[in-house]
Amino acid sequence: MMQWSQLGVAETLSIAALAGAIWATYVFVVFRRHSLPEAGIRSALLAMALCCLCLIIYQPQYSVSKPGGKALLLTQSMPKIPDSLPVFALPDVKTTANVQEVPDLGFIERNHPEIQEIYVAGYTLEPAQAKNLQRLKVHFLEEEAPEGFNWLSYSRRIKQGEEFLVSGTYRHTTADTVKLGLSTIEGLQDSVRLVSGESRFSLQAQTQLAGNYMAALHIRTNDSVRTEFLPYTVEEKRPLHVLLLQGFPSFELNYLKDWIGQAKHHIQMRARISRDKYATQTININQDSGPKPPLSAENLADMDLLICDAESLRQLSAAENKRIQQAVANGLGLLVLADEAWLKNPQINSQTFPISPSTLLSFAPRQEPQAAQGKAMADKLPATFAANSLLIPVAYSREGEIIAAYRPDGKGRVGAMLVTATFPWLLQGETAVYNRLWTDILESFSRRQYGREIHLAEFPFIVKDFPAHFHSTDTVRAPAIIQYASGLQQHAMPKGGLPLTGKTSYQFIPVEEGWLQINYGEDTTSVHQVYVLPAHAWADLRQATWWRQNQQNLSVEAPDKTYAYPAWEDIPLLWFFLPLVASLSLLWWREKA
Repeated sequence: MMQWSQLGVAETLSIAALAGAIWATYVFVVFRRHSLPEAGIRSALLAMALCCLCLIIYQPQYSVSKPGGKALLLTQSMPKIPDSLPVFALPDVKTTANVQEVPDLGFIERNHPEIQEIYVAGYTLEPAQAKNLQRLKVHFLEEEAPEGFNWLSYSRRIKQGEEFLVSGTYRHTTADTVKLGLSTIEGLQDSVRLVSGESRFSLQAQTQLAGNYMAALHIRTNDSVRTEFLPYTVEEKRPLHVLLLQGFPSFELNYLKDWIGQAKHHIQMRARISRDKYATQTININQDSGPKPPLSAENLADMDLLICDAESLRQLSAAENKRIQQAVANGLGLLVLADEAWLKNPQINSQTFPISPSTLLSFAPRQEPQAAQGKAMADKLPATFAANSLLIPVAYSREGEIIAAYRPDGKGRVGAMLVTATFPWLLQGETAVYNRLWTDILESFSRRQYGREIHLAEFPFIVKDFPAHFHSTDTVRAPAIIQYASGLQQHAMPKGGLPLTGKTSYQFIPVEEGWLQINYGEDTTSVHQVYVLPAHAWADLRQATWWRQNQQNLSVEAPDKTYAYPAWEDIPLLWFFLPLVASLSLLWWREKA
């Protein structure tokens, strides 16, 4: 395949018309002065000369397939880089090497089609930018996650009396000692010392009265201290609606039912008395029309927490299990009281929980270490959750083993309690220990009661100058009004409905730091308060999040493939210059003869 030069159509036609006029004039003259054979030879020689001249001017090209080239992309400042490849750099990247700055990653595809394989250095490549590299074979030079915070989960909205929990992973490879401390308005609440490598941590603090607060996470390394902030909201507490399922009579669940009722929570309990026969009991509930069927979709939608023993979990029908899964996806909490059979196959809603054997024969909660002195606080702790899993711990043994934990599932939470018997604490007079443990568990597992919930994209915080995505929990496609403390307003238009999840998606870029309000048109009852952190906040966590997402979205290990791209090569001018000289020389010789 061949194409002509870059001249436009008008220029091409003009040159062709001029050459045709010269040839026609010459032919007219020579046919009057010479014989027909001689005139034909001279006309052919002139035509050849004019064609060669036009080809020299046009310089035609032919299509070739070239092997794809390689390049290096710098996403953060580096002092030394290899010089064997072309190097591109994102804006604001500083280096002493000779690099080509690209305003956006689409620039590489638009202006350098020869680049088919790229090596990415650094951790600051945003997933939105990385979409422009999807046609390329991508290699990440950083095979390990960056140092610092790699994952973080914390309670942005909690009820009065709930503990403020912060969990995550922190990675450091040096021999330096790293200590994390969590403080609130009331001072330092909890701390933990981390070993070298990737460490899992969990910190907790007592909450204050209802209102907006700012906790601080202090990272101390030798003599340096860095502080990151955690905005959170404490809401007024209300009674919980708890559904209990008992598949086999047990003291543990009966004592728990009485304790929940004494705390003024609303209880509905279904107990199996024989095959396919159940007894239903309600506590603190006034229902003139009678109780709803316990596992009906309507009743599950009203519940905040479902507690069941493992036996009742195994007895659920397919329809009941499906209704529970849907209710959990919509916010219901599900807590399973484990038994020996469940520990051998620890699954809830098709999710397998990582379980490790425990050697403890007795234990006490970590919060009350003095309570177990000289006493067996429970008959047995058969197992514990794996320490380095991504489960969110709720309760620990005195020895630090995780005895209750959950995993987010849609809007709800699904988890288990591994202690087989805590009611002996009440019989031994350790009421405070029992109250503390089960208060933490109930409040951690229960439905999160927000109006419209904001789901942040890619990052657990809203940060200035970075896109913040959120969804309303219905499909009312009203514009969201962003109201800053200074009085500035932004409008976020709905990006599109998500009918399968009953949500509408929004996006905006915060321009001011501090607390802001999000409401939806004239619906003043659905106001959500969030805090905008400075642009530099949680930089290591942001980089780790981007690093994970980019590795998921781009081809880290490309298949065996020879990359090629189409290109055009110029035909050498010598091919046209020699025929031009030969034809003009023969024409001149015949004119002289």
